[in-house]
Amino acid sequence: MVKKNMIKLEDIITALVKFDHGNESIGEVVLGRCSTDVDGIIFLKPELTAIPPDKLHLALIHFESLLRQYEVKIQGTYIISGQFILYKNIFSENYKHIQQYTYYELTRNEISHAKLAKTMREHKDCEAALGGVTLVQRGFTPEFVLDLWSNSGKVIKIDDDLYGVPCLLKGQKILLLNGFYPAQLDQYNVPNSKIILFPFRTKTSFVLLKKCFQGSAEPDNRYPQSMRQHLYDKRYDYQLNSLSPSRNGIHLSNDREEGRREAKLFLDAIESYFEKGTVQNGNLRYRGCSWMF
Repeated sequence: MVKKNMIKLEDIITALVKFDHGNESIGEVVLGRCSTDVDGIIFLKPELTAIPPDKLHLALIHFESLLRQYEVKIQGTYIISGQFILYKNIFSENYKHIQQYTYYELTRNEISHAKLAKTMREHKDCEAALGGVTLVQRGFTPEFVLDLWSNSGKVIKIDDDLYGVPCLLKGQKILLLNGFYPAQLDQYNVPNSKIILFPFRTKTSFVLLKKCFQGSAEPDNRYPQSMRQHLYDKRYDYQLNSLSPSRNGIHLSNDREEGRREAKLFLDAIESYFEKGTVQNGNLRYRGCSWMF
């Protein structure tokens, strides 16, 4: 059994390579019940798990060094298919606060959200506030919305989980809200899409972890040794061609309250999956889709 504050990089890579998307939704890298008494989760996103295994191994070396430096103790390691995450509504629930704004379709005089209304007043030429999903529902592709979001100017943080970019869309100036969301969601539906999930415990401040372990999504505000900055610095070496502020490789819970909510969301789905996949063979019980090293 792996000590709780350690991860075995070779085992993760082996399990990832062996993962059979046709027959499996979750793989457990080291067998053993994961404690539900955790402080939060970290997961490596589909854009990172898709790179060549030898490159991912190098990225995990830096990841492991951050675990030691900030005293983050991993409580389990799981590989989860993107389609399972969508099927179980885990993605929507995990990002539910971000998601709610992506359906906005409001003209200037319809906005009741005080901070959003203030932002609209500051950008008088914007005629409407439109969420990223709203544009997809109008027929634009997630990639088009992401390009519009990424290439229209500086991202404005309006409120917690609410971001906007003034954009020109078919001759109309709009404030695009959370325009990164549809493309992020779409990544989980790509064949062979998967994440690596790490529930963890720590005594370290989440403010410090978000800044120095994970790193900001925006390059200008990013701590130099953070995981996101490391991935950005090594993006060509790691063949991370799609890396951007919106596709940033790693998620870490915002705080303990949110972390425990996120952990329960994932771990309940994992436990349910393994319970349904457990089969009897005499006196032995096997948890499906797991590897033991």
